Amino acid sequence: MADPVSLGLTIAAGTLGAALLWVQRPITPTLDGERWFKVALATLVRGEVERSGGTAEAFEGRVRATVPYHPAGRFPERKVSNPAAAALPGAALPGEVALVEQLARLPELPARVAHLYDHELGHAVLFEDPDALGPAHDFARVLGPRASWDALAAWPVDPAFGDALRARLGAAVIVLRGPIERGAPVLEALGRVTAVVELPWAERTDDEVGTALRAALGDPGARMVLFAEGEAVLQLLRGLVANADVRDRVAGVVSVGGVIGGLTAGSGSYAVSNAKDFLDSKFDQENLETDAVRLVPYLSVQWWDREQWPPGLPDLPLQNQRFPEPRGDDRPDIAEVVDLGPLFPSTMPSADLVARALLAVAAGLVVTRRG
Repeated sequence: MADPVSLGLTIAAGTLGAALLWVQRPITPTLDGERWFKVALATLVRGEVERSGGTAEAFEGRVRATVPYHPAGRFPERKVSNPAAAALPGAALPGEVALVEQLARLPELPARVAHLYDHELGHAVLFEDPDALGPAHDFARVLGPRASWDALAAWPVDPAFGDALRARLGAAVIVLRGPIERGAPVLEALGRVTAVVELPWAERTDDEVGTALRAALGDPGARMVLFAEGEAVLQLLRGLVANADVRDRVAGVVSVGGVIGGLTAGSGSYAVSNAKDFLDSKFDQENLETDAVRLVPYLSVQWWDREQWPPGLPDLPLQNQRFPEPRGDDRPDIAEVVDLGPLFPSTMPSADLVARALLAVAAGLVVTRRG
């Protein structure tokens, strides 16, 4: 017999906003990084609620309060800052034009943010059966049959998902800490989720970054997935560009609230102007190429203080926490930028849940791109 919570969740997924889903639900792209990440996070929340004996209503309420998502909500800072002038990057997503028009009718930032993330369409996507995301987002297909959505919900009480992930990933997880804590301690939590090699914060030259990563990896033939936060992300990018042998070993990069586009009150290499110069001249397929033609995902999740203007954190706007699209010219694509969207640190799920969701999606992308 199905337990009451699971049955309740099934019923909720089948009935919640049925007409809305039928008429307005966007078609899932081949791979949607933010949707995959946010559904994984909602699934981990479901697991905690089920283990505590909570109801379907408790699950839905917690997801509404902690997991911000809208299927047409890409580049949210543009939409809430000045929706009338928000430029869409290419063809509009289903419902995106209507969303921008609705936001433009709201006069203040708090009302726009609330409309963007309290919209029932986004919640409905998070409440439906994760299998509806399709095979491109199926952890079991990528990481092995033990890594099902139910296994993700049961992790870490049942270690099956984590064991399958580590066996399939086959890469060292290296963490680069920033000088101060912004947002939430997700990289600290990552060390409780899986084995990591942690590099504490230090001001390093480009050559010193390469030396530190070689030492952390140990085996020069092994692969690594790099998780970095704050100023360490920009430092890491400079080091990877300068050290081709280290870059050849990188299977993926994950930025958590990273200083990528610089700090508005920063100085030296962390000033916006200097960061922009570096990204414009070096963050491209030529300078990020590896010894083999393979996609290397560069993922980013952003921190957003809901009351902050401009959207993001003090001195660190949302757009400065996101990797730009690397120029390609005629070269094969190597760096693949994946935006996982923002989280509100004050209301997000626990750092442990966020760390698990990040690791799961990073591993899924790395394994998929590796082939």
